[in-house]
Amino acid sequence: MSKVLSFGKSNKLKFILASVLAFIFGGLFLFSQSSSSQAQGLDEWPMFHHDLNHTGYSTSTAPNTNGVLWTYQTGNAVYSSPAVAGGKVYIGSTDYKVYALDATTGEFIWSYQTGSQVAWSSPAVANGKVYIGSRDGYFYALDASTGGLIWSYQTGVIAYSSPAVAGGKVYIGSPDGKVYALDAATGTFVWSYQTGDYVYSSPAVAGGKVYIGSSDGKVYAFADLDSDNDGMPDVYEQAHYCLNPLVPDATANLDDDELNNYAEMVVGTDPCFPNPELALDSDGDGFTDGKEIFIGTDPLDACPDNSSDDAWPPDLDKNKAVTILDVLLYKAKLPPAPYDRRYDLDTNGSVNILDVLLFKPLLGKTCQ
Repeated sequence: MSKVLSFGKSNKLKFILASVLAFIFGGLFLFSQSSSSQAQGLDEWPMFHHDLNHTGYSTSTAPNTNGVLWTYQTGNAVYSSPAVAGGKVYIGSTDYKVYALDATTGEFIWSYQTGSQVAWSSPAVANGKVYIGSRDGYFYALDASTGGLIWSYQTGVIAYSSPAVAGGKVYIGSPDGKVYALDAATGTFVWSYQTGDYVYSSPAVAGGKVYIGSSDGKVYAFADLDSDNDGMPDVYEQAHYCLNPLVPDATANLDDDELNNYAEMVVGTDPCFPNPELALDSDGDGFTDGKEIFIGTDPLDACPDNSSDDAWPPDLDKNKAVTILDVLLYKAKLPPAPYDRRYDLDTNGSVNILDVLLFKPLLGKTCQ
């Protein structure tokens, strides 16, 4: 009996020791895997010069020899610098295309045809989108997985600058002499600033500021200064002679058209000159084109065609009817919730009781 007990205790001790060792080495393995995963994330090069600070520095290991892993032949010269993210290489070519290739094998994944050469602009990758400029004057946002067009924005002249993405905005320079900030999700104009000459430089973002150079010989630093606290940055107000960065004038409508000054900043129209086209209701859904563009719905579509469409306002749950569910969704966006333009039906820069009054008469309305 004593031998059996002795044998049992020995096995028990061995089992405990094995369990402890398994726990230790298992933990080390998981830590190794986690560290490896983190290192892989740091290995990515998602934009021009690696990061928003444009340091050009990576923690990645690098080859010590010139062994060629793979090559891929585009249709013309490549001046654009690659971005590497999510196992893909994104790059532009003067054959008018933007390419996505497998980072390990070089195999073709997708391409997108722009209207001209994709020459000096290099892609930035963020939140499932690829941002890049073309010599056709447009900046593009493409789906990083499929290459499908999400939005494009025309500056009017050749795009050389490489975009920087930060804080939900895309920052770019343009040879029209302006620095632009666009909404990263929709491409909607946020603000621009007119420098004294062409802007070929690519912006860097650090410490809440945007830095960029111009051919006028100056380096500019932009910050979210809003001296009058009216929601319109000083740089935007300074760029429009009818606005005053020291006077709260966001809710004023100086050109007496469909949208107030703040809404015109968001839509991208000039607040100092009337824009009568904003008062049109092209789809006949009861909301003017200007207000639909502002809140992010389609001014040419009175009813969503499919689940991916933005619903006509204010069918917030996209079921083609304004119901009590929309009321509940709407109520959740009232203060103290963060401001959301989708619920700002009077386009005054805040969601409040005035929007509720516009919302209430639409209960029961349907679309086909």
